[in-house]
Amino acid sequence: MNKEWHDWRRQGIGGSDAPILMGVSPWKTPNQLWQEKVFGISEQFDNSSMKRGRDMEEQARQEFEKIVGTLVAPSNVEHPSRNWMRASLDGIDMTGKIVVEIKCPNKEDHSIALSKKVPEKYWPQVQHQIEVSGVDGMYYFSFDGQKGAVVEVKRDQAYIDDMIEKESKFWDMVLKKTPPELTDRDYLCMEGNKDWMKWSTELVDIKKQKKALEEKEDELAAYLKSLTQGRSAKGYGVCMQKQLCQGSVDYSKIPQLWGIDLTPYRKKSFEKWVVRSI
Repeated sequence: MNKEWHDWRRQGIGGSDAPILMGVSPWKTPNQLWQEKVFGISEQFDNSSMKRGRDMEEQARQEFEKIVGTLVAPSNVEHPSRNWMRASLDGIDMTGKIVVEIKCPNKEDHSIALSKKVPEKYWPQVQHQIEVSGVDGMYYFSFDGQKGAVVEVKRDQAYIDDMIEKESKFWDMVLKKTPPELTDRDYLCMEGNKDWMKWSTELVDIKKQKKALEEKEDELAAYLKSLTQGRSAKGYGVCMQKQLCQGSVDYSKIPQLWGIDLTPYRKKSFEKWVVRSI
């Protein structure tokens, strides 16, 4: 895929993004997708299955055309009123009424298609494509290199309405650069790692000691403050200085800044790690 396609895809929510936001994707989490949309950070990798799918797609499309009896061609489309909803269609005919999503999947997913069903992880994708292309239904076509399975998919409006709500909230997070919450899948599980167990146990103990000392520090500081009669004071190695500080600026209250993208004025992004006990 060329850079223009990747840029176009990043500037909206595509069909392959829908399973992630509907919670059925085995590949990515909403937070990983958010990083991809906002920062261009992607953990997507190429593997033999993905390469096989690309190599077989044209053959699969021709096989679908033979079965259905019409010609289809790939096309990138946008929703007529929500241009952030996008879809890279594997095939659409000249009338715009016949749409197909092509998969060259593993044996398990292909057997599901042979039973005239769409694998759960692809259901949001086809419903997303139905909504974007404005059709009442479409085809899901599974091809194993020899035999194709055609599944007719009808529009599920209740599901689509729920999907639009989730996608809209996510896209708003992208625009506002507010990350979605992390899920368990966003964390690398270190259970069973002996080095992690050793040093994390020591860190937890230190944090507990630190918290106890900080609480004691605050208690002593409060008592010393009560002795100052409201004035700066010092003695026996401790200096307590009274300061008057201005409040921070609430930029959301400045009308002149409403609607202005402040991104160009931000300092360079940096990596930050937060360590906490669980």
